[in-house]
Amino acid sequence: MQNIHDVQVVSHGGKCQGAPLAFTRHGFGVVELLLKGLKYITLREIKFNYLFIIYNNMQSAIFLWTVVSGLVTLAFSGFLAMQVLSLADGNKKMTDIADAIKEGANAYLVRQYKVVALVAVIVFLLLGYFISWIAATGFLIGAFVSALSGYIGMAVAVRANVRTAEAARSGIPAALSVAFRAGSVTGLTVAALALLSITVFY
Repeated sequence: MQNIHDVQVVSHGGKCQGAPLAFTRHGFGVVELLLKGLKYITLREIKFNYLFIIYNNMQSAIFLWTVVSGLVTLAFSGFLAMQVLSLADGNKKMTDIADAIKEGANAYLVRQYKVVALVAVIVFLLLGYFISWIAATGFLIGAFVSALSGYIGMAVAVRANVRTAEAARSGIPAALSVAFRAGSVTGLTVAALALLSITVFY
């Protein structure tokens, strides 16, 4: 292609000639403005596009690492839960008491979730009607994730009780280790699911 050397460039003060515009066989190449002492709109656009590309790359990286962090946290929470559940659960009397506690906890959760689900549906409809259905959907996702976290936490806790009691026969440090790992499952699960749900919704 033919090179063009006399190109009119618009600046704040008017027009100025002599800015070489290089062409390549692939199309337009890099625009080189060699005029000194002038700030051109073209240069500002180039800087803006460059910053926009950096911003998009940062957003993609943040999104990726957020999802990875949530998944790794969930995996570690599952690992802790399996560690706790693999421990000895004591003698028959201890397991009978643990089964009764488990049954009562499940009945409590079922009753609680029925009431919470009714309230959640009402709030969902109100948010959708008065604010937006996107906001209502976000609330519904948060409510579901919260209920799921509560169920997982309760399921691990009622099973960890008897294992903590059994570990206490070996001493306080062993019991504290089991209790701490069981409690960490709930905390990590809540944080991981909240992070993932917010990221996906965003």
